[in-house]
Amino acid sequence: MNSKSKASPPVKRRKGHGPMGMMPGEKAENFKETMKTLMQYMRPFKLQIIAVIILAVASTAFSIISPMILGMATDAVVQGVLGQGIDYSLLKNIIMILISLYIISFGFSVLQS
Repeated sequence: MNSKSKASPPVKRRKGHGPMGMMPGEKAENFKETMKTLMQYMRPFKLQIIAVIILAVASTAFSIISPMILGMATDAVVQGVLGQGIDYSLLKNIIMILISLYIISFGFSVLQS
């Protein structure tokens, strides 16, 4: 056996290409005119775009509120353990609100997509 190893050939790299061999995006020569043209193409979809934005904001809002409600449920359990006992009716109400918020958030997210 030969103890000398052969060197592998150098890897050829293409210059001027982005990740995965894709060409980098080109800048618009006239950004203002390009945006005006894009808005004209999107005009028939104006209501759908507004609806998607509203649904995205609503879904995000419910996703942000839900952990705060979950914190209330956690506080109720901790206070119950440290105190006289867990108030299960309060805990049930908090959990029902939390489940409703997660379902509403999911619904908005599905409608958005």
